[in-house]
Amino acid sequence: RTREILSSIPAGLFIYQYVAPDQLILEYANPDAAALTGLEAQSWIGREFNEIWPNAREQGITGKYLDVIRSHANTELEDVTYSDERVRGAFRIRAFSIPGDRLGIAFENITKVRAAEDALRRSEQTYRALVAGLPDIVMRFDRSGRHLFVSENVKEFVELEASRFIGKTHRELGFPDDRCAEWQRAIRRVCDEGAPFEMEFSIAGKRGPTIFNWRLVPEKDGTGVVNSVLSIARDVTHHRLTENRFR
Repeated sequence: RTREILSSIPAGLFIYQYVAPDQLILEYANPDAAALTGLEAQSWIGREFNEIWPNAREQGITGKYLDVIRSHANTELEDVTYSDERVRGAFRIRAFSIPGDRLGIAFENITKVRAAEDALRRSEQTYRALVAGLPDIVMRFDRSGRHLFVSENVKEFVELEASRFIGKTHRELGFPDDRCAEWQRAIRRVCDEGAPFEMEFSIAGKRGPTIFNWRLVPEKDGTGVVNSVLSIARDVTHHRLTENRFR
């Protein structure tokens, strides 16, 4: 029954027997252990831990596992990288003690996850660099009008840092009620209709009365549902004053 349970766990699992100082012998490996590591798990039964994972001692991992057995305190190691002729990749590993001087090691291969996170991080850095170079204020809202992203240059126009906006609505930030209601209606309209919307408004900011051209663009998921709205606010005060003088 125990073996059936261990075989069904959606993670690689090794169980080692502590037989001597700095010596762990493989006693059991479930099918996912073989699939995740590329090892022929059953052929390694009875072999030493350091023989299975040659670079574990160099990384200090063997000592940490022995500490788990001695102290009965579980541990977690993230981004442990193995690279030899059999296994390559990054693993998230959890080690736990088992009665009878045994060590359980559950792990998952997170190589693809880390690669995806790195790609996302690079994409975000590029996105932020592009936004930082724009004279416009860039924001993203959820359907409730809460700020998901605000460009740093917002502080040039209002007495608030960009970080203060995140997770809050305009009303929660203390903007005038009439403006808040107007902005909320615009965001809701874009979410409901799934189409861009453009308007102008004025606020009394750090630069005095400022007129903004505000463009809202729906951000749709794979099914076409609008979950967020991208906004670009451009200071057009000078243009409007010039137009008025010309008229």
